[in-house]
Amino acid sequence: RLAERLDPQRLDAAVALLADADCVHVVGFRRAFSVASYIAYVLGQFEMRVVLHDRVGAIETMRRFRPGDVVLVISYEPYSTEAVALARAAAEQRVPVVALTDTALSPLVGQADVSLEVVEEEVGAFRSISATFCLASVLCVAIGARHERSILVK
Repeated sequence: RLAERLDPQRLDAAVALLADADCVHVVGFRRAFSVASYIAYVLGQFEMRVVLHDRVGAIETMRRFRPGDVVLVISYEPYSTEAVALARAAAEQRVPVVALTDTALSPLVGQADVSLEVVEEEVGAFRSISATFCLASVLCVAIGARHERSILVK
């Protein structure tokens, strides 16, 4: 379903924002944290500047955005209030926001410059995040390829 529903133009727009960022702020709490950690790790392997927002110790991170930064925020219903607040803070500071979320009705969509929706399968109270990890892999590979090309051109 991901391949059928993913808008290639929005994917390209997300990749362009993230690959060209001076620093990518990756935000994902609760079940989205594993995806956020994976993305931060992979982008770091491309020697990109990455900040993984994890709220450890409730350290305030909303004022750390700078010109040239991009925020990648991941959240699904029930939406993390911290993730929504970080997306809102970034948008208010005119820092571009890329959202990975579950529906066009997500509170992240209104804050995002680009949103990519992923519908996960649900069995009882359990929701898989396999489609989200697949999208995260696609994003990382595309970002890495574009980032490497831009380094070679410089």
